[in-house]
Amino acid sequence: MVSTSDDQPLMTSHPSPTLSRKTLTVVLISLVTVPFAFVISMVYFLKADPEPRIDAGIRIETTVWTPEDDRENDKTRLMTCMVVTNNSKDPWRNVTLGINKQFFYSSRRPLLPGESVTVPLSFFVTKGGTVPFRPATQKVKKVTVFAQIPSGDRGVFESEWTESSAN
Repeated sequence: MVSTSDDQPLMTSHPSPTLSRKTLTVVLISLVTVPFAFVISMVYFLKADPEPRIDAGIRIETTVWTPEDDRENDKTRLMTCMVVTNNSKDPWRNVTLGINKQFFYSSRRPLLPGESVTVPLSFFVTKGGTVPFRPATQKVKKVTVFAQIPSGDRGVFESEWTESSAN
């Protein structure tokens, strides 16, 4: 403390730190570019593991279809159906079939090796369940099969579909 002639203490202060224009510019640019560079490096260096591929056989055909829960009540109809066969050696659980990445059908029962499931195309609906696939006016362009394999992972089969695929 320093005294004045009046014997009152006089406070001395140290100068507060300041940034030059150049330093402030570098700090502000770093605040923007460092997080952006971090995100870009994560996208570039961290690649997701591909989902395991499953071996499925797919046919789309007009066939006789009977509801599984109504075998004795003769509700058999002729319908355009997707027939999916498990060509692998492992059973599949939680099987979901997709058409054009927009319409889906989920099967409740496991699909054992060599076994098939037949689903009418009109049973496929959007994720909200409000819009059905209409085989008379819509074309199948892509078929996707998702299934839980014994390891617990989700296996995927995907196939582009053309008129020649149906034969």
